[in-house]
Amino acid sequence: MAISAIFITHLHGDHIFGLPSFLLHKSIAHMNFRKNAARVPDAHSDAIHVYGPEGLYNYLAMSLKVSRSHLMVPVVVHELAFSSINPTSSNRFDVLKDPIAEVDSLQLGSPLMRKVLNSTDGTWTLPKIAKSQVGSIRIKAVGIQHTVPTVGYVLEEEAVQGTIDVAKATALGLHPGPAYKELKAGRDVTLEDGRVVKSADVVAAPEKCRKLVLLGDTCNPSRIASHAQGADLLVHEATVEDGQDMKAVKIGHSTPRMAGAFAKAIGASRLVLTHFSARMDRGMFRPQEVHLTDWGNGPATLQSPQGQRIAGDPSTGQLVQMAAKAFGSKAVAAAQDFLTVHVPRGGFKN
Repeated sequence: MAISAIFITHLHGDHIFGLPSFLLHKSIAHMNFRKNAARVPDAHSDAIHVYGPEGLYNYLAMSLKVSRSHLMVPVVVHELAFSSINPTSSNRFDVLKDPIAEVDSLQLGSPLMRKVLNSTDGTWTLPKIAKSQVGSIRIKAVGIQHTVPTVGYVLEEEAVQGTIDVAKATALGLHPGPAYKELKAGRDVTLEDGRVVKSADVVAAPEKCRKLVLLGDTCNPSRIASHAQGADLLVHEATVEDGQDMKAVKIGHSTPRMAGAFAKAIGASRLVLTHFSARMDRGMFRPQEVHLTDWGNGPATLQSPQGQRIAGDPSTGQLVQMAAKAFGSKAVAAAQDFLTVHVPRGGFKN
C-alpha cells in the first residue's frame, strides 16, 4: 500500500514483464483498502504513477487490453521522451512514440493515462515524493548508455533541519513556542528584555540528506556522474566478468571493474552490484536436470539428484572482490532477492 510511484529504467523484458501483474495486484489492494476506509477513491490522490522511457504506455496498454484486465485505480504513465536517439537505430523506436489506442477505447475500468515528459539534455526532474516522516525526496532521471533508451535515477532527501536543544534555549530565557520555528529556520530571536538568542547556539547542524543512485543496464553511466556525486549508495550492474570489457560494451553492460571505477569517480560510500548473468555462481548448488522416470508406464516420479557447481563459472564473491579493487574500498556487496540495505540518517560514518 505504501507504493504510489514506480520507476522503470528501460523496456527490456527482464525489467518490465512483471509490471502489469504488479499494477493489477496493487490496484485491487488499493481499492479494497479504500472500501474498508469508507472513502471514495480520488483520481488524483489515488493514482499510481509509473515513470520510464517512451513505449512504456504502449506496452502496458497492450498487455492490459489483450489480457482483458480491469484496473481499479487510475494509472498515469509518465514517458521520458529522449530528444534524440542514435540515428542508426532510430527506426527501431519510432513505433514507440504514438499511443496505440485512445484511452477511452481500452475499456480497462479505471483510466490508463499517458503523459510525455520532454527533455533537451537527457535529464528530467520528476515530482518530489513526500515521506511519512519529514521532508520529501527529490528525484532526477538521467539518460545513460545501453542498447535501448535507458535512464538511471538519483534520489536525494531534502535536508532535515537541525533539532533545538530545548534545555539550552530555556536556560537562555526562551521557552518552547512559536519562536522555535524561527530558530530552526536559522533566524535569531530577540527576547523582551533585548537579549538575543542566536540560532547557531541552540540549533544543531542540519542532518546530511541521504542520496541513492540506482542505475539501469549500462556500459557507460558517465552522463549521470555530475548528479550522482557523493552518493551514500550506488546500485550498479555487473553483468560481465572482468577481462571482458569489449564484450560488455558491445552488449551494453558493465564489468565489476567498471562498476567499481564509477563508484570511485562519484565518491560513493557503498556499492551494490546487481544484474548477474545466468552463468554466475550465486553461492548455491545448481540442480542438475530433473527428469521423469517410467514415462508411459504408470505414474511418473520426479528425480532430484544432488546439484553440482559448474566448473569455471565466476562467483558473485569474486565479482565483489573485482569491484572492490577498482573502487578502492571493501564497501561492496552483491545483490540478492529481498536484500535490504539500511542507509542511516546523516549517511554512513566510515
